[in-house]
Amino acid sequence: TTADGRLELDVGAAVNGSVGGALPIVLLSAAAARCELVVAKVRTGRLALTDARGAPLDLTLLARPPTDAKAKDDEVQEAAFVGCAPGLGASTVFLRRAADARPPPRTVAAAAERWKADRFLGAPSALALRAGCTSATLQPNGMLQSLGCGAGARVDVVQSVASYEDEGGAYIFKARTGGEPFAVDGGDVAVRRSPLLEDATLRTAAFRSTVRVSEHSAAAAADVASAELHVACSAPSNRDIVVRLKTSLRRGRLLIHDGYALASRAASAPLDAAIGAIAHGPDAEFYPTAVGAALAQDDTLLLVVADRAVGVASRGSDRHAGELEVLVHRSTAQDDGRGLGSPAPDASTVRTRLWVVWGEARAVTAAASRLVAALEAPLHLMRGRCGGGAAALCEPPQWRAAFLPSFGAAAAATTATATGYASSVALRVQDSASTRVLLRLQRACTLA
Repeated sequence: TTADGRLELDVGAAVNGSVGGALPIVLLSAAAARCELVVAKVRTGRLALTDARGAPLDLTLLARPPTDAKAKDDEVQEAAFVGCAPGLGASTVFLRRAADARPPPRTVAAAAERWKADRFLGAPSALALRAGCTSATLQPNGMLQSLGCGAGARVDVVQSVASYEDEGGAYIFKARTGGEPFAVDGGDVAVRRSPLLEDATLRTAAFRSTVRVSEHSAAAAADVASAELHVACSAPSNRDIVVRLKTSLRRGRLLIHDGYALASRAASAPLDAAIGAIAHGPDAEFYPTAVGAALAQDDTLLLVVADRAVGVASRGSDRHAGELEVLVHRSTAQDDGRGLGSPAPDASTVRTRLWVVWGEARAVTAAASRLVAALEAPLHLMRGRCGGGAAALCEPPQWRAAFLPSFGAAAAATTATATGYASSVALRVQDSASTRVLLRLQRACTLA
């Protein structure tokens, strides 16, 4: 898997049209049964996907930019499918290269035209991503601007990526500025549309941001609007990097999720008054959370959930009303005076995944429960091999023969008692690793 959790499959090297066989992909569910969108990087454009019974599954090849339209089939591109796994179990899908797996030419042409129409530089016309009831309007720079569900009300969620800079040399981080957004001039924005997802990606010299909507997202529901934000950035020395969401909920109360529920918290002090006046910066203003936070106004809720621990702040001033900041990266050249104990320079690229969910408070709370459960028990993907040290490729019947157990009745009996009867059955279980497993089941019934 890649650093951001995507599965990389070199199908082009493993499978070709003349050699039969498919690549097993095992989907493991750690706790709860689940289905979710899977995005994989593959090295071939001729793919087919089936389940363990050989039934075809929907697989969407995500369009390449026009500049890559003439790329060879064995070059990397992304494919998406919906993977399902049972609770405390696993399911297997099979990926193969096949000449007849290419979509009809009319479909390919339509996708290319949509990409060409939606890919832009500079200041294009308004653009929206849609999936299910969700409609996400984007800014000209490709970042999120607003969310709505169906024909109902909308909420402004103006996204930016900003940096707090330390004065430098101080023992405690002290902000030099009020967190200015990174410039996006000259950034390249591209949009992808497919039956499973729609997304827009902004690439700049400082960061990369993707806004994605999908009916198969972990937060998706018929009564809420939801979008995924993927942000990748690095932090120059003595910088704090935040994802800022300026909303139209100007009277919104700040709620922090502690892992069990959302609890009310006071807004942070206005940062403008702190700059140059007191010896603490934005680090002291963020509430730590391993889940996320929300803004509540009247009977609506705007929820932001992160895939890892972050800091969240909402500034207590008219200028910053209705604004959430999510601290995603920092790099300090000296101790921060708040428990760090030493400098912490970090020039690595950090990838953060955020879910933004908006709607009626009860519906958003229900979506939050599903989302937290999905984060606690993520769907794990593994590359499978057929049993006995064989090659990676095999057909579904070979896989079932190697790994799925078979059951045969060994004995059955019914015994009468004074108050009822007891029935029992013994099953002999055989698989690739065990041949002498005996499973005994018994049921006692009491007569009224």
